[in-house]
Amino acid sequence: MGLSRRFLFNDASWHGQCASADDFRHCIRFCMEVHSLLNDFGAGLEVGYNFRRALVGFVPTVQEALKSLSPQQRQRLLVWLDKQGPFWDRPARHSDQEYFECEGKPVTETALAEAAHLSREGDHPVMVSLPNSSYTPTKLTVTWHQGPYGTISFLLDNAVTLEEVASFAKACESTLDSYETLIHWAQSHCGQLAIIRKDILGQLGSTFIPAIAKRGKELLAALNAIVEALSKNDIERYNKLCSEWLTSDRFSDASQSEKNDSEFNLRMRFCHPCSGEYLWCYWHGKIRTNVFRLHFEWPPPFESRRMFIAYFGPKLTKK
Repeated sequence: MGLSRRFLFNDASWHGQCASADDFRHCIRFCMEVHSLLNDFGAGLEVGYNFRRALVGFVPTVQEALKSLSPQQRQRLLVWLDKQGPFWDRPARHSDQEYFECEGKPVTETALAEAAHLSREGDHPVMVSLPNSSYTPTKLTVTWHQGPYGTISFLLDNAVTLEEVASFAKACESTLDSYETLIHWAQSHCGQLAIIRKDILGQLGSTFIPAIAKRGKELLAALNAIVEALSKNDIERYNKLCSEWLTSDRFSDASQSEKNDSEFNLRMRFCHPCSGEYLWCYWHGKIRTNVFRLHFEWPPPFESRRMFIAYFGPKLTKK
């Protein structure tokens, strides 16, 4: 089980409103209850570094207010914040050089900015805000100021009660319960990619592993966004996406020594099912679970055809 949407804690909803330790404990209890509820769906409430340094009220920051919790409460919270996660900022998708605002306030380097960026990429996370904050509307508008390119606004779903969180979660329970449904999703949502269902299903094997399906979905969505930006001649977005995805540990090219190896080259040679031409697909997405790889043609093709997803399965090489 899992969720098709991410749930991000709105760290901006800490803004000094807690007049007492009791107020603070009430807020922490709400956060932990939301996180526990989402755990039941196989997900979690995503937090970031800003959670600790956010403004509380009766003391300056959350970090200092932790002293007001019981040892047991503090231990549970710190396991979540330090180890368990999930964390939206490891790494963040939006740049700290961009300018975002919500309700006339700057929100760059917060979960609100991250959610706006994710929405631009086709993901649509749900914000979870503290009930006693100024972020209580069911929709939050975040504006991304892009300098000479103007502004773009995003309307984000926002939950401030357990009931609202549960409603959103039930509505987006993931149907990725097999590789078949993953391929169906990709063929429905990734129109820029050429995915041959029979071939990919054969490569993935018969044992379904949810973590591989989830990671594969993220990688396919990113590749689709890259090719889509190129097809629309949105060079700025194309370059930004390439910078974010292709220079990280998510995707990588083969080394020159590998490309010079004849046996390695043979494994990287794939026949395009439509054109019949052979392509060397050195670029690949990394899936650490069971050491899986997602190989694709690079650079992206011209507008005349879609990007070929050549292989999705266990790592093909021994290195």
